[in-house]
Amino acid sequence: MDDFIKTFHVDLKLIIAQLINFGLVVWVVWRFALKSILSTMQKRADEIDKSLADAKKIESDLEALTVTRERILKEANSAAGVILDKAQAQAETERQATLARVRNEAEKVIIEAKEKLMIEQEAALQAVRKEAAKLITQGVLKVIGKLPSDVVDKSLVEEAVVELGKKVKK
Repeated sequence: MDDFIKTFHVDLKLIIAQLINFGLVVWVVWRFALKSILSTMQKRADEIDKSLADAKKIESDLEALTVTRERILKEANSAAGVILDKAQAQAETERQATLARVRNEAEKVIIEAKEKLMIEQEAALQAVRKEAAKLITQGVLKVIGKLPSDVVDKSLVEEAVVELGKKVKK
């Protein structure tokens, strides 16, 4: 072994001193630096684990909210469809009622107009009959020269008016 020490110039005292220095450095690093580094690393690992757990919780909450949102949207869409159907049915009912009311009013107006027309037509016919009776009476007076009795006069005038009415209707 002496040869070895001489060949490689190994100094045993120096090696022992270096081992003691190395031990002191390891102890100082362990005592002051490594403990704080390990505690900091443990805190970071705990924070990362907590963040991962929070992220998983947030992700599950997001999925639950998405499911809830989709369910609420489906319910809202179905409710909107029901409301729309009801509104359309109500609008159709109102349209039918309004249409019926308008038809009734139109029929009333038509009936009133027909009645008014018949009254006016009857009044016009009466006026024409009176005028015709007057003209016939004047014509008979001019042809005959004198008026026959009232009974004959009325019967002749009525017959002439009826004949005139038949010709007018044709």
